[in-house]
Amino acid sequence: MKYYDILKLLEAKQVGILYHYTSIANAINICSDDMLKPGEFDGVSFTRNKDFHTTEREEIQTGVKFVIDGDKLSENYKIEPFNYFWNREQGSKFYTHHDYMDEQEELVKSPIRNLSRYVIKVYIDRHHADCFFDDIDNNEIERPEEIYSYAELLEYFNRFFPTEWAK
Repeated sequence: MKYYDILKLLEAKQVGILYHYTSIANAINICSDDMLKPGEFDGVSFTRNKDFHTTEREEIQTGVKFVIDGDKLSENYKIEPFNYFWNREQGSKFYTHHDYMDEQEELVKSPIRNLSRYVIKVYIDRHHADCFFDDIDNNEIERPEEIYSYAELLEYFNRFFPTEWAK
């Protein structure tokens, strides 16, 4: 083992499993690009909460859950603690790095390329998939050229990552 390899191992953190939630339409683009791009927080946000999708969060799309190997990700990307919350009195969203308000969130402040290296599994929520196809049928969303049914959606994701329907 080379000195550089030893240093990389020492730099990597013990992060554990991370989850990235998004819409089905965004997940299709993520798979096509094999990349997660920074969003509204000038970074890619993750949570440690595997049940994040069960909470009422209308501003966050949770139709697809990417399960990420955080240990592997930390070998190539700096993962920072991050807190996001809604300030209802001021009517604005903002984030902070205070550790006293731990919401189990993490942030990577750059695009994550070669995402398939870090993905353990992808879950697609059936309810969100129903809405996605309803919106396509109502012409609210442009139908992706390759995807025409649940089975084809699942097959599409399986080309890139191990995928299941969420229970």
